[in-house]
Amino acid sequence: MNYDLKKHVYFISYSKIPSNVAAAVYEGYVGLGFIVNHQTGVIEDISCTLLTKVARDFLRSIIVGYNIDENDVEPLIERIRLLFHGHSQKAICVIVRENYNKYNEWKEVSKKKLLDLVLEPCYSEKVIEAFDLSKMKKYPEKSVYMISYAKIPHNISIAFYKGHTGVGFVIDYTTDEIIDCCFTFITDEAKAYGKMLFMGCKLDNINILNEFYNRIDTLFNGPSKKALCVIVQANYSKYESWKKENIRNAALFTG
Repeated sequence: MNYDLKKHVYFISYSKIPSNVAAAVYEGYVGLGFIVNHQTGVIEDISCTLLTKVARDFLRSIIVGYNIDENDVEPLIERIRLLFHGHSQKAICVIVRENYNKYNEWKEVSKKKLLDLVLEPCYSEKVIEAFDLSKMKKYPEKSVYMISYAKIPHNISIAFYKGHTGVGFVIDYTTDEIIDCCFTFITDEAKAYGKMLFMGCKLDNINILNEFYNRIDTLFNGPSKKALCVIVQANYSKYESWKKENIRNAALFTG
């Protein structure tokens, strides 16, 4: 689905359950994220690190559509216990409760901050197709790629990258616009949600960093939050340096 900067907020939590062979590839961790419409309280999508699409889709069918504003989380947990039988069941139940608590904490603190901000997507309807992660894309001749990484202590969200988060920008250097971006997140949903935060924004002024920080702080609630703030600053600095040193040389390779 396409996410909306004005209404969707993202929460993800992780749990490590002993002898959880289902998540062995992620060092025993299971991750489950909620994409919540904060205007209604309805969970409209999930991201999940379970290995098979069938398991992820089955869990999605149980969780999506549940209203965590109007309902307590216990009925949802009981439904998971009744219908989802796998090695990750205990971990999923722990995570669902944690995401619910995070959402309620967010309502008390960050939602008030969000209402004071004017969050408008930078991208137009023309670039919505860039959110499709399944298609091979061709990038304009006059574009450049920058990627940075950050390691934040206890960032279990990407255990198999040894705690590092990476975010890359593809930038049209004739307009300074971010025309695509990539993430080392495990799930496609988290990657697509991340794209929503940055796509279409222009790196032509350092003030864009404050816009990025506000978006990350109010909308992205996961272990990689601090890493994202560090990375966008690093990518901005790399691009500024590249323009000063290489933009004339780049013209030699383009028409």
